[in-house]
Amino acid sequence: MARVGTSGTAMAPPHILVIGGGPIGLEAAVLLAQSGFAVTVVERGQEVAASVRHWGQVQLFSKNEINTTAWGLAACAEVGTVPDAAAYPTGDEFCTSYLELLASWLAASPKVTLMTSTTVVALSRGTILKNEQVMAVGETDRASTPFHALLCTAAEEELVLDGLAAVLDCSGTYGNGNAIGAGGAPALGERALRSRQPSAIFADGLPDVLGRDAALFTPPSGGAVRVLLVGGGYSAATTLLALVEAGRRHPEGEMRIEW
Repeated sequence: MARVGTSGTAMAPPHILVIGGGPIGLEAAVLLAQSGFAVTVVERGQEVAASVRHWGQVQLFSKNEINTTAWGLAACAEVGTVPDAAAYPTGDEFCTSYLELLASWLAASPKVTLMTSTTVVALSRGTILKNEQVMAVGETDRASTPFHALLCTAAEEELVLDGLAAVLDCSGTYGNGNAIGAGGAPALGERALRSRQPSAIFADGLPDVLGRDAALFTPPSGGAVRVLLVGGGYSAATTLLALVEAGRRHPEGEMRIEW
């Protein structure tokens, strides 16, 4: 286990931990570094924007002008080409044209440590326990005590960061979606269904119907594939169009969709 002291001093700037190397985490890290902070970015995936890459086949419904920032574009200009503001990229294109440039800028910055394949296991306020310095009863030291973080790499190596001035949780929700029952709770039988057929259930991520997961959605000759699609947002509509296209590509079978 390694321990790194990171408290801000006259010689060292305040150190900020950013959890998540997706669009928000990368943007936040760039702005923090440009503002003079020391930054550690921790991404659980093997590379930055791992969640975006998982739905990389999906085209964004907003153009780059909305999906980029002034400080992010300034960073891109230093290491590569600024993306077309009017373009509507796919997730994969957004990664290659913008997010990977932000990551390159961060990796080159002496103020930034960018860690992939790493998980934040625990956070605390220094040595203060959960039952100590309770703000509800008027104690105030918790708010001014630096954060302490325990990290773990994919190789099971542990690392401690001490003296963190702040922590930004930019881990997002992809991969931790709602269940389909009332209020996001599991519906009757949902837990058992997820456990019994995990390879055919995409409860916490989007399937790549026409690419990576095509085998599951290809109707067999003379047979049918039956799909239950839950949700009414952009992700559901995009998946629905892909399912219809999968059926058109394989007229020898039948695509049955319950939406």
